[in-house]
Amino acid sequence: MYLCRRLTPLSLPAIGRKFGDRDHTTVMHACRVVSVRLATDRDIAAAVERLLDALRNPDQPRLPMSAA
Repeated sequence: MYLCRRLTPLSLPAIGRKFGDRDHTTVMHACRVVSVRLATDRDIAAAVERLLDALRNPDQPRLPMSAA
């Protein structure tokens, strides 16, 4: 949900529908939880950055996540 919010113009209700017809407040909560974890957990922040990079640059060769 966090990545959808960051990378798409979809509204909170639209994202909720894509994730099993969840309420928009569930999407808000999920995004808030991830934002807090990003600020406090370097491993999660690095993983999200790798995902964002991979989604933005799909043609780039990558190492497996465990090797990074």
